[in-house]
Amino acid sequence: MDKSQQRTWFIEIAFLIILAAIGYLPQVNRLSYYREDWFYIYDAIVAGPAIFHQMFVIDRPARGLFFEIYYLLFGPNPFAYHLSAFAWRILAGVGALWFFRLLWPNARKLGFSMAALFVLFPGYVWWVGAVEWQPHIASLALEVVSIALTIKAIQSDKIWLKILVTATSILSGWVYILLVDYAIGMELFRFLCIYLVLRRAYEPGKNLQLFIRYVRVSLAYLAIPLAFLLWRVFFFDNQHKSTDIEFQLGFFLAAPLERTILWGNHLWISILNLVYQSWWMPLKQNFAALDMQSRIMSTILALINVLVIIIVFRIISRSTNPAVDRTHHSNNRSTETILLGFFGMIFGLTPVILANRFVAFQGYSHYGLPASLAVVIFVTGMCSIIPSKYIKYALIALLVGGSTLTHQALAANAVREEQIIKDFWWQAYWRVPSIREGTLLAANYPSIDLGDDAIIVGGPAKFMFFPNERQKDGRLVRYKLGAVELSDENLKNIQEGNLKHTSRYRSHVAFINFGNVLILTQPSIDSCVRVIDDRWPEVSSMDANQIISILPYSDIGLIDLERSVPRPLEYIFGREPSHSWCFYYERADLSRQQGDWEAVAKIGNEVIESEIAPNDLVEWLPFIEAYAFLGDATKAEQVAGFLVEDRYYRKLACENLHLMPANGFTIERVMQEKLDLLLCIP
Repeated sequence: MDKSQQRTWFIEIAFLIILAAIGYLPQVNRLSYYREDWFYIYDAIVAGPAIFHQMFVIDRPARGLFFEIYYLLFGPNPFAYHLSAFAWRILAGVGALWFFRLLWPNARKLGFSMAALFVLFPGYVWWVGAVEWQPHIASLALEVVSIALTIKAIQSDKIWLKILVTATSILSGWVYILLVDYAIGMELFRFLCIYLVLRRAYEPGKNLQLFIRYVRVSLAYLAIPLAFLLWRVFFFDNQHKSTDIEFQLGFFLAAPLERTILWGNHLWISILNLVYQSWWMPLKQNFAALDMQSRIMSTILALINVLVIIIVFRIISRSTNPAVDRTHHSNNRSTETILLGFFGMIFGLTPVILANRFVAFQGYSHYGLPASLAVVIFVTGMCSIIPSKYIKYALIALLVGGSTLTHQALAANAVREEQIIKDFWWQAYWRVPSIREGTLLAANYPSIDLGDDAIIVGGPAKFMFFPNERQKDGRLVRYKLGAVELSDENLKNIQEGNLKHTSRYRSHVAFINFGNVLILTQPSIDSCVRVIDDRWPEVSSMDANQIISILPYSDIGLIDLERSVPRPLEYIFGREPSHSWCFYYERADLSRQQGDWEAVAKIGNEVIESEIAPNDLVEWLPFIEAYAFLGDATKAEQVAGFLVEDRYYRKLACENLHLMPANGFTIERVMQEKLDLLLCIP
């Protein structure tokens, strides 16, 4: 490579990094733990980094070592994990750019287009979870580098370099499969690339010589999949059924025709999702949820990346010999890319399909990540057959812009979700001094669909209320509280209240007791977190039906009023929010639980004087009750006046005031009559 080529090579790398930085970094300092990241870090804090061996011993032990090294390097700092994930993404992108240049050295626009689409591939939506999904992006980077090294070894004339590069290729090949076992299908893609490179060195009619050379070259690289499969089948005791080869084979043998049809359908769906829907479906799912400011900012960044790719195309055009490029075009390059990409996708997806999985954007996007290298080859190949170069490169630029927009929307929604969770638990900290061991939490976040991820309730709660738990015995982490999502089955179990069981997952175990439930709810972002007290059945008009159905089963006695937890860790929960209405409401509600009505009234006086008011009228109830109990008719009538125009809350306040004597707090008859006139007359 001469100096001019080196200069343009470094320019392309620089612009590729710029594209990736614009795509992934604008929100990175605001991203924190996402979904199952919570239990990864909490378990490591409690039991030390060795717990990761326990976490993955059942199916992917290499990940245990991977996470142990990571935790020793970065500890629980989420920002470091996000930066590391970006570094792996850059390595994957630069490796892909090198790989494409090795395959098609005279098609620089094509190669850069593929690398740009690869580094910004929008069909993988889990990158915002930088802890749990760190091995996947690391595996992808090592996969690309390993395959690129194979091509480099074939093209090298120096024996010592060929041996060194081949050994490095095999070693990195083993590592990427050990981290993500279903990526093994990309080994067949490697052999396709070997054939493609060797075929160019032989004239038509020399098929025998080509075949002999192909077998000789490929034998060394067979060590990658064969060694892994031998270890997996004969030496490793796999305890996870979804990754157990023999277990999955049993499904096929039980109904071969039915299973073959199902696999074919899953393969077709997965290819369709990767080739077509990945470029717009995640965007559609995430962009619609953005506020206007986030939409504008995301669109601006997407347009910047479109401009960047146009600039790169112009730079490449000025430094490329058009005659060389046209000659290469005549050599069926489009056919090569389409066929290589198509069969690469099939091979890359085959292990996923055989494990009875498929690629989808709601929970299963990671299954398409290893094959994303083949996806961008196929998509760019399809674009290359467009006769007009302006339309062709405009389409590439559109895909780059759309991918950038997708990642910006993903990040913005993840940041929003994480901020909602942080704000929720700051309010819980203001309201709840501590929680008793054995409590089962049922919580409702505003604007967040928990799905089956109760960990985003239990995870923050354990960091909040049991932050100093430590155990050094190397066994499973024993959780002192549990959490459940509000599924129909769990709602029924809470209502019945007699089910107890031990729940174990990878590195931790929790005792679940549906008779020890504490309910927390925040029906909207503008509402405050309410800890449901079964003595005061306060139902917001915005509460979800699931919460309403289990209100009577919340045990307020599970809050430990004798202890207090330390201040929340800022790197986990962020800075303490400003002390607006919800701070005062939470402190007042805690004082009400403690029976300190004077403290509730004092807080009420402060918010009234400051002209602070709630967005959800149900939050006035502690203050009405305090003034009523203390005999302050002026303030009681003033606060009751905030509710009189709302029939629902007027009736609720009336009912709760009549419940106070039954709970040991008698209201004077004259006061009760005054409030009845305001609140209880229809």
